[in-house]
Amino acid sequence: MNGQDGRINIDVSNYLDLKAKGAARVIKVDGVCHYATKRFDSTTGAAQSMLVPMNRDQVVAARLQQQGTLDALDAVLADIDAAKEV
Repeated sequence: MNGQDGRINIDVSNYLDLKAKGAARVIKVDGVCHYATKRFDSTTGAAQSMLVPMNRDQVVAARLQQQGTLDALDAVLADIDAAKEV
């Protein structure tokens, strides 16, 4: 989750599903939080452990950005609904 450009570099859309299945979690390694999961290795056919360092500030920034998008969509929907009533 600690991309060079400040973006989250994992797909968080399926995090809750993976977490519920026990296939993803957040762990602390040497004082740093990591996203821990397993990824299928097509070469060996085995699941390989994957650790991605996480930065809480980047996650908060991504959440705020998404919230801004949701707020804008809500405004558009409100305008559409208001236009229907005219």
